[in-house]
Amino acid sequence: MNILVCPDSFKDSLNSLAICEVLLNEIKNYNPSINVVSVPMADGGEGTLDVLNSQVGFERIEIESLDPIGRSIVTSYLWDIKSKTVVIEMAQASGIERLALEERNCMHTSTYGTGLQIVDAIENFSPKKIYLAVGSSATNDAGLGMLSAMGCDVIDFRGIVMDVPIGSDLINVSGITASETFSALVHGIDFIVVNDVDNPFSGKGGAAYTYAKQKGASPEEILILDEGLKVIRDIVIEDMDINLDKVTGAGAAGGIAGGAYAYLKATMISGTSFVSDITGLEDAIANADLIITGEGRLDHQTLQGKLVHHVSNLCMAHHKKMIVICGANDMNDDELDQLGNPTVYALNEYNHGAFTSETTKRDLKKVVKDVLKSL
Repeated sequence: MNILVCPDSFKDSLNSLAICEVLLNEIKNYNPSINVVSVPMADGGEGTLDVLNSQVGFERIEIESLDPIGRSIVTSYLWDIKSKTVVIEMAQASGIERLALEERNCMHTSTYGTGLQIVDAIENFSPKKIYLAVGSSATNDAGLGMLSAMGCDVIDFRGIVMDVPIGSDLINVSGITASETFSALVHGIDFIVVNDVDNPFSGKGGAAYTYAKQKGASPEEILILDEGLKVIRDIVIEDMDINLDKVTGAGAAGGIAGGAYAYLKATMISGTSFVSDITGLEDAIANADLIITGEGRLDHQTLQGKLVHHVSNLCMAHHKKMIVICGANDMNDDELDQLGNPTVYALNEYNHGAFTSETTKRDLKKVVKDVLKSL
């Protein structure tokens, strides 16, 4: 039997490389005759750099930047000298895993640190192309922090330039001006947003209503954040005749995708497709008898461009059986039907305490035994 293991990371627990290692070793321990291939995956969120670096061999560049609430941290991005390409994972500086649970509230966070990474990459390497992977953010600032770090002037209703715009500032923005410094910095560079979802910018299906709760915002704060996104939407309509609410995926990562689309003239591509093309995922699926994939939580967001949905489409196209391992399963029967009705193993059914890297490793081993016994 040929088994392919291709999970995404489990947020706040294990990255996909570590999960693959556990699953591969445990399957081999259980039955050495099984041929196991592991393809660690990501959808543009946390772990994307690790996956790409393990497959392609970019040079990893470490720099100091700022986390979502302004603390100095060490971050990294990837550089390929042959293609003059940079890959920046916004989760490195502006990701939710940078913050403790009690620190998470996207009213008070910024993508400024991601902007500092972009500036460093441009000033030191003069790239032709920058991929910005935008999943797993702690932010809802429409990318204004990033743009501010790059030289854009974000102006409030008093006419004052904001130093480090945060989520709660959006509602007070009166203008966004691209300075000569900003224009010179980004000139001649192709920006590509590697996007993990397809949400619009604002409104009921937009960034704030869909994702701000899991980033610590209260119901009242979600209303404020969404009103702020509408302020930015209207500024972009007036200045550029672009309605970000009509741009698929503009609401990704607290609207940073929309900010990049408008002010960096970025194109948007699917994160799962981008990573799977590089890793050769479809060929690996075609050559396997059983596919084991997974992510931290199965829910309605899974069907909005997440990895498990992408893998399920490939499995159905190649008539392959798929098993999903997740931290928790919140999907209903209709949603699971859209994934081809895979067998699902949820770790919270094995572990009724807190999730840690150690409990996840322990419970993954238990799941492997149950999966193989069922075959």
